[in-house]
Amino acid sequence: MAAAAHHLLPGDEIDPKALKLCVARFKHHHDVRLAASKHRMTRRQRNVIDVLPLLYHRNHPALPEYINTTVPAGIPGYRATTEALGVAVGYRDPPHRAQPVDLQSIFIMGSSGSIAQNRASDVDLWVCCESHLHPALWPKVHAVNHWARTHGVEMQTYLVDPQTFQLGHPIPGCPTPTLL
Repeated sequence: MAAAAHHLLPGDEIDPKALKLCVARFKHHHDVRLAASKHRMTRRQRNVIDVLPLLYHRNHPALPEYINTTVPAGIPGYRATTEALGVAVGYRDPPHRAQPVDLQSIFIMGSSGSIAQNRASDVDLWVCCESHLHPALWPKVHAVNHWARTHGVEMQTYLVDPQTFQLGHPIPGCPTPTLL
């Protein structure tokens, strides 16, 4: 079924200030929820959560679970945190180095991203990228999941193509995609 064409009507223009405010609210909400989730975790679990974005952002031999140079990497706008760099002993994030941006985002889903989380909760991680990147990324996903288990975090990672949301297809690991 073809997607319906979207026509702008008078007054439907996007207000840049309103959009910036919406993005700022989303980021603030994310920061508050992440801090609350990390507060309910053990130190080892927090360390894993802190370094996860860096493992998917940089494809570097000094980082845990490096596979090879062909693995998709790079998250738009991500900058390694002090916490992530503290966990990634021996790795130094190069300033202003050109980086591919193959991945669109990563999200913690399930109980680990909600008030239902406790220290025994597993982590459901969504790595959002185009479907054609999935085969090259799966070895990294399996390696990172194994690495997380060795640090006390049971993690399942799902590769999610953002087109899934637009097309209404089932989402991996989610029995009710329409709620999202």
